[in-house]
Amino acid sequence: MTLAAFQDRFVRTLLDPELPAPPAFAVYRNTVIKGCIDALQANYPAVARLVGDEWFRAAALRFVREHPPRAPMLVEYGEGFSAFLETFAPAAKLPYLPAVARLDRFWTECHVAPDEPPPVRWAWFELPAYSIWSRTRAGDTDLGDIEWRAEGALVTRPNDVVRWIALERDQYLLLESP
Repeated sequence: MTLAAFQDRFVRTLLDPELPAPPAFAVYRNTVIKGCIDALQANYPAVARLVGDEWFRAAALRFVREHPPRAPMLVEYGEGFSAFLETFAPAAKLPYLPAVARLDRFWTECHVAPDEPPPVRWAWFELPAYSIWSRTRAGDTDLGDIEWRAEGALVTRPNDVVRWIALERDQYLLLESP
């Protein structure tokens, strides 16, 4: 067996409780899965606040089993989480959740990016994802007075501080222009 094959089998065994493993292996399995779930919760704080701890951790467990980490730094883990939420049936009642996850990811990407060139991410959403995300990021999950309209967002990190602003359609189009 090659080293790569051994490593692939080891990771599959860590993440799939249905695969046979020695009894002591459960300790490693639980530690790895908990670490990945904790990392996702730290990397997607707005999503976690919106859905609550129990819902988030159940969704994260499913994501972890389907998408193990590929990089050693867990601060970078969860790249496909917003796409996962688009197909995750329990998230269907929260159509803004994948967009909020995308903004959480933008924040993380800006936070961990090299200083040069300055990191910048932007997107346009057909719903108030930026308003929901920025309010939730600040700790407020009351969405009752949010105006349900399309809006954009820009996330950047000038001078080592991640910042974000809402974008109007014309501002977004300017950023998208060649």
